[in-house]
Amino acid sequence: FSSPYAAGVAALIWAANPSLSAGQVESILRDSAHFSQDSRVNHYVNAQAAVKQALGNVGPALEFTSPVQGATVQVGANTFNVRAVDLEDGNACCTVTVRSSVEGVLGSAPSNGSTAQVGYTFTTLGPRIITATATDSSGKTGTATISITVVNTPPTVNITAPSSGSNVFRDSPLTLRGTSFDPNEPDQILPCSSLRWTSSVSADGTATGCTASLTFSSVGPRTLTLTGTDSQGATGTATVNITVVNPPLDLPPTVRITAPANNADVTFDQNLTLSATASDPEGKAVTTTWSVSLSNSKTGPWTNTKIIGTGATLSWKPSSSYPGGVQSYMRIQATATDPAGGIGQDFIVVNFIIIIG
Repeated sequence: FSSPYAAGVAALIWAANPSLSAGQVESILRDSAHFSQDSRVNHYVNAQAAVKQALGNVGPALEFTSPVQGATVQVGANTFNVRAVDLEDGNACCTVTVRSSVEGVLGSAPSNGSTAQVGYTFTTLGPRIITATATDSSGKTGTATISITVVNTPPTVNITAPSSGSNVFRDSPLTLRGTSFDPNEPDQILPCSSLRWTSSVSADGTATGCTASLTFSSVGPRTLTLTGTDSQGATGTATVNITVVNPPLDLPPTVRITAPANNADVTFDQNLTLSATASDPEGKAVTTTWSVSLSNSKTGPWTNTKIIGTGATLSWKPSSSYPGGVQSYMRIQATATDPAGGIGQDFIVVNFIIIIG
């Protein structure tokens, strides 16, 4: 019964080193065999030890687990995960160095627990050959190679104020608010300095920022465009249509929310400080009223509206008004009213984040 086992291990030895003679294979079988506790059997075959002896020292085996061969990766920060295992040294065998055919050395990391993680921030686009190398304690080196392509996904932008279809007054500042998303930029958003506002009427001028304002000197329809430009020069746009109308004799108040920031992340039980500045063009006293609405979309429709308080500054917690829970987005609106009933409004949209733990 032992003959098939011995023959099988002998075949493994020859597969590992085909240049061995029959006598050398027999010697390896004997030298690597286990000692037996059974008095009737002196030794029994040890397949792993026999194959290792036939191979001699073998360099580390490396494999990219992410990204994989042929992958496209985003310009900006990326992480290369390389599995490294050495026959003699085990999983934590060595330090893995990752190189690019374009940038050169991207970095090095130890193969703790068999996987090395090397981070690098790409700043240019195009194909690359990525090579990982590692050397074990006996000086043997292993390599792995993949081809990747670095690409740039253009940003997306969204106008949160004004709403499309709004009427705005001539010669009265209009608050503009926008947000952005870009997977290649830090924190996945564009700097506010990279957001530019334009009007279909060139005489209206331009503005820059996540929050900005424009004043219109003539009446009529307008298309407002928000353009976001990333560090690679790619752009994304969003538009809203508004109509500029003549103001009434008694102008309504102007109001701007100063806190929290538009597009801020908030939690259900977070204490928020709501602040706004409000004034009346004729110098009359104004009353500021705060309301909130919910939606599963950043652009609405907005439902479940609640009045939460008055004053230029208000401390408020979402769970106090919505004890049953909230949806993904909340619109916080400040409404300023003058003694003649004139109304000015401003709103921001905040994102709810769920904390698990």
